[in-house]
This record gives sequence, structure tokens and C-alpha cells, in this order.
Amino acid sequence: MTTFDEQPLRVSASGRHVPTVLWVPAAESAPVPLVLVGHGGGGHKRDATVSKMAAGFAAEHGIATLAIDGPVNGDRDTNTAEALALRKRDRHAYRRQFYLEKYDEMIEDFRAALEAAIALPQIDGERIGYWGLSMGTRFGVPLIVAEPRIKAAVIGLFGHSDGNEASQRVYDDAARIAIPILFLQQLGDGEVSQAAYRTLFDRVGTSDKRLHANPGGHAQVPKSELEASRLFLARKLRGWQGW
Repeated sequence: MTTFDEQPLRVSASGRHVPTVLWVPAAESAPVPLVLVGHGGGGHKRDATVSKMAAGFAAEHGIATLAIDGPVNGDRDTNTAEALALRKRDRHAYRRQFYLEKYDEMIEDFRAALEAAIALPQIDGERIGYWGLSMGTRFGVPLIVAEPRIKAAVIGLFGHSDGNEASQRVYDDAARIAIPILFLQQLGDGEVSQAAYRTLFDRVGTSDKRLHANPGGHAQVPKSELEASRLFLARKLRGWQGW
């Protein structure tokens, strides 16, 4: 089984330190594709979902993974007790306060991390993908639109409804997506309504899009679907035929 090694990266953007982790398949000799991974709300660059995706990409497909902390997550966690109480009480208000002005910063931070990664000889800078659900979609959609080197993406566990100011940027940018997209939906999601899911998926501009819907709550994406999402990106980044 292919294993992966962690490569140290020092990344900054506009004076901000960008906490970054890069995992590269150990057994690969030629430059490998790279998938940027955006973690979910309340998570961080090394959380279980991210590390499992990195292990899967390396073992199954010989693909490297890069992740950064969100704007108030991981090594950048600035949440006070008051902020955490607000997040628990009213997530929409929390997102307006802590995420609304962070879209452009997160684009800049991800691109700075990407530049540092592709400067390494192990990384193929022409084969870049993106994988990010929930908050990973919030900040991933604007990045996908801004970064032309991203060739395909997996997004989902996210939707849009009128009056949701904090997600308006995602809705607006979704129409500008022009790359292949796999969109994941949970049919028993208590955080995102089925109508909000459909509104966002319909808004995605590319004609090369597909939606995979599964039973279960917001954080209950089946293991088989996670495997399928990795296969989708591997096919696109390695030029294999099929979806």
C-alpha cells in the first residue's frame, strides 16, 4: 500500500501566516497530481476527514493532498467563549460575523499554499483538484472560480436560500464554475434543506456536473461515497476515461 510523507511548508499571504500541511505519496517517483482539501466548520487542516482523504488519495491513486486552516480554525483559532456561544446559538449570525469578510483572504491563502507546494519537484502544477464539503464548499467555490489551475472539484453539504447573506458569495460564484463538478448531498441533512441544496446545484454553471445523494445526516456521508469522490478526481486529474 502506498504511504505518504508530510512535507514542511512555510506559507504567508499579505503578512498572514497560513498554517499548511502537505502530504505526498512516498512511493511515487514522477511528479504527482495535487488535491487541495478544505475542511468543514469547526475542523482544522489535520482533522480526521482531511487526514483520511489524504491517506485515500495517496494509497488509492498516488495523489498528494494540501490543506490549510480555515480563517478562525486550527492554528488560527481566535474564537472566544462568546464567539463559541454564538456559534452554538445562531450559526447564521456566527458566519456573518466571522466568515463574510474572509472569502478573498482564503483565496489568497490557498493560492499562496499552492505556489509553495508546486515549487517542490514532487508536485505536478498542471494537475490540481479541489475537495471540500460544508465549510470546505463555502470557501472552495470562490477558490475554484479564481484559480484556473484547478481542473475538477468535489463540493457539497452546502446550499443557498434567499436572505442568507453569508452564503451569497458562494451562490454568485457558483454560476461561474466551468470545470467538472461532483456535488454531494445528504437526504436527511438537518443543517441544509433539500431546497437549498437544489438551488445551489442548479446554480453551478458548468454542464459537466453530477449530483450524488445519500441517506443520512449532514456529517454521515458514506465511506463508499468518499471513495467515489476520490476516484472522480483521480479520473479527471490522471486523464482516465469515464465520469
